[in-house]
Parts: sequence; C-alpha cells; structure tokens
Amino acid sequence: MAIKPGFRFLAAMFISFFLICSAAAFLPPPAWAETDETLLLTKADNGETIDVHEGDIFKIKLEYNAGTGYTWVVAPVRPDIVEMTEEPEIIPPPPDLLGGRGYVIFSFEAMEAGSTAVVIDYLRPWEKEKPAETFKIKVNIEKEKTAENLNYIVVPKSIKEKTENYSIDIEYPGLEELPDAGIRAKLNNAVKSQVDDIVRNFKDDIGKTKFSADEQLMPLMLQLDWKAEYKSPGLISLVFKGGAYQGGAHPGPVVLTMLLDLKTGDEIKLGGLFKPDSKYLDELSKICIDDLSKNEELDKEWIKQGTSPSEDNFSNFYITEDSLAVIFPPYQVGPYAAGYQEIFIPYEKLKEIINPEGPLEDIVSKD
Repeated sequence: MAIKPGFRFLAAMFISFFLICSAAAFLPPPAWAETDETLLLTKADNGETIDVHEGDIFKIKLEYNAGTGYTWVVAPVRPDIVEMTEEPEIIPPPPDLLGGRGYVIFSFEAMEAGSTAVVIDYLRPWEKEKPAETFKIKVNIEKEKTAENLNYIVVPKSIKEKTENYSIDIEYPGLEELPDAGIRAKLNNAVKSQVDDIVRNFKDDIGKTKFSADEQLMPLMLQLDWKAEYKSPGLISLVFKGGAYQGGAHPGPVVLTMLLDLKTGDEIKLGGLFKPDSKYLDELSKICIDDLSKNEELDKEWIKQGTSPSEDNFSNFYITEDSLAVIFPPYQVGPYAAGYQEIFIPYEKLKEIINPEGPLEDIVSKD
C-alpha cells in the first residue's frame, strides 16, 4: 500500500508512543527473522548500496533508546519504486530496564525497476533541529532478463558530487548486453548526455544567482531518480524525476522523459508516434484540458495555457502497455502545491491518429 500524506508524522507519533511506554510487554522475535528470504539491514549497513529485484522485500532494523523522545522517521520515498509495506514494528526493551535499548523495524517492497534512496532520520518529531543520526541506503531494483522478452538488462548508474556550496545526487540507467555494441553505446551516450545537461544547467544557474542567508533555507542541491515505465525488446520508456534547490522557498521540479528505440538507437519524439500531418497536438490538448478541468483545485486559464497545442507543453511523456501518459510538472498547469499532474490517454482513444506502422505498432496491434 502507498504511504498517504501525513503518514510520516503519524508513524513518528506511533513510534514515539511505544518508545515512551517502555514498560510494555517484551515482544517475541518476529516470524520473518527465521527465514532466509528477507534481506535484513542494520546500522552496520548505513551508506551501503543494495541490489534487489522487483517484488523483493527488505527490512531495516534500527536501535533506539527508550524514554529519550527520539524516534526513527522515514523520509518520503518514491512509492512507484520503493514502497513501505506496513507500519513500523516496535520491539521495546525489557519492562524492568528503564531507558533501555529497543528496536524498530521498517519493511519495504521493491516495486519496479529503478534506483532511489531510503533515508531514515533519528530525531524528536516536534523539534526542528538536525537529526541526531541518519541511516541512508541506495536501492537498485532490477527486473530480471527473461528469454521470452528482453535481450538486454538495465543497470543503475550514478553521479555524486559534494562541495562546500552544493551537492548532486543523480541516479540514471545504463543498458547492457544489447547484441549490437554500436546501438548500445549510442543509447547510453544519449541518456548520459541528457543527464549531463541537467547537471550543467544546475551549476550555471547557481553560479549566476545569489541569495541572502534569509533567502537560502537549505543547502543547494540537485537530486534525480529514474524509473523504466515500459520495456520491450524494441522500446524502453524512461522517466526521471527530482528536484533542484537554488535558493528561495522550495526546490524546483526536475523532470525528463526519454523513449528509446532499441533497434536503431534513436530517441523517439512525441510526433513520431502519430500519423504524418495528423493534428495530434490539438487532440492531446483537448483531452488533457477536459481531464484536468475536473480538478477543481486547478485554475482553468492556467490549464489552458499549460496544455495549449505546442511541442514544449507535451515534451514530457511516456508509454505504458495500454496508454500514452503526459506529465505536467508543478507550475505548468497549476501551482507548486498541486504537484505533478499526469494524464493517461488510452491508445484506443488515439487510434485514429496513431501511426499503425510506427513505434507503437507492436503495442496497438495487440488490441
């Protein structure tokens, strides 16, 4: 199940309650501790990278001191890549040991191929001080290559950089084992080039912009995760999401999408999915306006401007088994607080303008 808004705070209060009530009965070891199928991480694994596959469960067991008010709190994670599967399990200290050592156990499931970080802070939830401790791991999730579908594997790569002025933490994919080495290199270079452009633009922007201490509320940073939304022998659709803080009230959104042709090594633009001379932008604009207008929290004029039929407005897209998805980042069709808006358009709705001999040929022919 996905972590709902407010879950972070409620989970913190839930844990704190049990930490203070150290006189509770001592719980027996959980049943999963006796199996070899669940990966169990402890404080000794802080800073490590783990490699798992889709559907794998991993748990993190951390120590706390009862009666201090400190508790472990999970920072927001991307539920499409890693999902917290249940409320934290508390193992309190023995009832006769005041202020003794207990444990809290967090359970996560690897949802889909991608790479992200899991961060858990040790803090007093009501205080605004820095955490007393932080546990952080990098999670790489792979989808096993199978003989009947894929002739390649997707591997996680990263860019890490930290200076006195800023930090960069980027995860991005690489393709391996494609039979044609030239196409493989072309695809990997295309992905790396896009990521490098994001890094370059971030550095250029922070070099030009100066903020006072009051205007800079946190360290300057650039962060990016990725997910493969669709994979087949001929296509892979990648989505990158993250944020860049360059001063001001909050980080700005960073989003990048890439649809790659694994047979030619080319990146496929949105227009390449549709029949020549079709007015696909007009059709997409109409569909998205109709869908977004159902959201009463969004301004109609803002929607109209952000979905007008231009290539720029529809540059962030990806494909799934049955739909074309369009991503509208914060500020495009609504305020920052509205977050990302994603519209899923079934191929059936676009069948009159999709090119039947184009990149989507194998997908739409199944219908």
